[in-house]
Amino acid sequence: MPTTPGPQESTAILATALAAAGLDPWVLFAGLVGGLWSLGYIPEPLAWYRRLWLAVLAALIGPWSANWGAAPLAALFAHWWAWWPPEAGGRGTAIMISLVVGLLAHRYIGPALMKKAQEVAL
Repeated sequence: MPTTPGPQESTAILATALAAAGLDPWVLFAGLVGGLWSLGYIPEPLAWYRRLWLAVLAALIGPWSANWGAAPLAALFAHWWAWWPPEAGGRGTAIMISLVVGLLAHRYIGPALMKKAQEVAL
């Protein structure tokens, strides 16, 4: 008879699913933190489910945008900044990118993409 998975099995399943999607949990968390941080700057009141949706979107957009930019940015940092630790590598840079993208996703990146899409459609 099948049993329901416990906390360890659920965590392992979630971690495997995130890894299969190419999302590092720490980078995902950084995107979520950036999204929650950005919600503090929104002057208009939002319902709780809208705030939750914006935070989840920032948590997903941050890591996916950090994946393509982390390695080249880490190499650039290591080349131009003598104080940048080479051990930081792409993961440390990916966490920073994810945090910044999560912070800027709702207020700046989304409206800019919508404006560009509208220009292309016309």
